[in-house]
Amino acid sequence: MTCSTLPSSAQVSSTVSIKEASIDSGGDRYRVTLTNPVYIKDGRVLLPIRELGQHASLRTFWNATNQTVSLYGAEHTIQLTIGSQTAIVDGKTVTLDVPAQIINGATYLPLKFIASALKQTVSWDSTNRIITLSSLYVMGMDHNLTYWINRDTKHVYQAISQKRGNLIGKVNIDLYYSTDFEVKKLSESSAYIKAIEAVGVNNRIRTTERFIAAKNTIIKQSILSIVGDFKDTSIDTSNGDYVLTNGKQTDFVTPTGQQTASYHWAAPLNPAYNYLVEHAEAPFLIVREYETQHLIVYNRETNKPVYLHEVLNLPAKEKQFLIQAAADRFAYPSEDSIITFVKNDNGTLSFRYTFASDHSTHTYTYKLD
Repeated sequence: MTCSTLPSSAQVSSTVSIKEASIDSGGDRYRVTLTNPVYIKDGRVLLPIRELGQHASLRTFWNATNQTVSLYGAEHTIQLTIGSQTAIVDGKTVTLDVPAQIINGATYLPLKFIASALKQTVSWDSTNRIITLSSLYVMGMDHNLTYWINRDTKHVYQAISQKRGNLIGKVNIDLYYSTDFEVKKLSESSAYIKAIEAVGVNNRIRTTERFIAAKNTIIKQSILSIVGDFKDTSIDTSNGDYVLTNGKQTDFVTPTGQQTASYHWAAPLNPAYNYLVEHAEAPFLIVREYETQHLIVYNRETNKPVYLHEVLNLPAKEKQFLIQAAADRFAYPSEDSIITFVKNDNGTLSFRYTFASDHSTHTYTYKLD
């Protein structure tokens, strides 16, 4: 681990406040401007507990009665006491150069010590006032549940309440730029998790991994990779089930991982494309053919798909536009002129479409068979 020499003024004065500083996590991954001042005391950089926890992927807990700070990571725990020169790292007592302290009402922690305890690297660019902190984990949480994904190994760790992580499995997604992911608590020890990574020019290459973690393991997961200017419009839930898809197959599963329905899109549709379920109810699905952006009504009882641009009473010019745009969506990236689902009224489905010719918006209906 490296830490550059601090300015001489910082070494002479006992405490120096730097009001404007940035933190660069993972080199070229992302950079943010810190909302609170950075303090330098006796040549050591101090960061506020909340921001340190956020950028080092740590759950942080403050005990005002005992004046103690507890930090929990995927594989490490750290406990410090305000003003104390000792701390407990993974159950062992260690000595600090500079203790945790309260400055202007906020709790500050020694950055280099925390990074060393986590076995991460940190450096301080005193000229540009930039802290570079390695970012090995991505963290997500909901209430007392915390999850971490290791960027390198893709291992997933879970913690319940104030504990460090427990290895529960592995995912497939590469998280290089992502700073967090979505966690929805399902029970005291289970959650639905969605991680998204977007790369390339205008973030046109997007990968989404959805999985359910329960019983200290990953019981169901899927990964969807799409390329284009349109969003991943897949729904996450439907009538209590969770919707997992890889674009070629969509599974409906209960919070405990039991599969209630599965749709394989290669047989009824074009196997070259990815399919996103945008709405689900009995007896139909609203499905988006991602690469073309055509919208489909899929009858769940008859397994019959209907391409809406073929059956709605659209003007011939607009139908031709949709066909032409579908053939080359790279040339027509706008989300304005695509068919979108509005509602179901006793089997009569309503759809909205904005004309490419004059940008006027119209509503059309389709009666389920």
